Amino acid sequence: MDEEVPERTRPDVVGLLCTPVAQRFDSAWNRINEVDLPVKDEADCYIRHSAYRDQLVFAPPTQHSDLSVAARQALALVTFRRWRSAVGLQMEELDSLEDHLWEYLTVTSETFRSWFERDPFTRRWPDSLQSRLREAVTACHLRYPAVVEGIDALISITYGGLFGGIESDWSLHDLNRVFALTSSQVRAPSADLFVHSLWIDKDWGRHDPALVARWRAIPG
Repeated sequence: MDEEVPERTRPDVVGLLCTPVAQRFDSAWNRINEVDLPVKDEADCYIRHSAYRDQLVFAPPTQHSDLSVAARQALALVTFRRWRSAVGLQMEELDSLEDHLWEYLTVTSETFRSWFERDPFTRRWPDSLQSRLREAVTACHLRYPAVVEGIDALISITYGGLFGGIESDWSLHDLNRVFALTSSQVRAPSADLFVHSLWIDKDWGRHDPALVARWRAIPG
């Protein structure tokens, strides 16, 4: 009787934790994700690696680096709204700025130009606007330079990458600047709430008016 040969099994699939940091295209215009792989037993050391989308699988818990630029902007806007409510910073121009940044998520190529030039906070601030902001900030016992820094960061998440290739680190840096302003008074919503729009699917994000409405409805 022949000796039984054990059935050959396929090796286990091993996943490596990585962080998407940039995107580019190959010669056939297929999107390639540049990801950082941590070096084992080396703190803050990474190896840059290229991967196609079908080689990457999203793994919770959700990190801010997982989110698209649009999702990061939405997260920052919800956080900023919570913070303004907590500190009592009421100003119509800031309401309009938030509406303006939300609107980008549904803007079209036909409406982009009029949208881009519409809000004064996204251009050079006139003296009258600066004076009203300073008065509102002072009334809330806040530091004016810190608030200006936070507003600039809120705008830059989107505006910082409108006219050229965008790097993941840019909007993450701006998102952290918003958190630097708001974290003492409020907690940012979980990144899990924005996971339907990821960086690796498309850096600016896949979203529609219904998804944007859901994001805006997150309690402030």
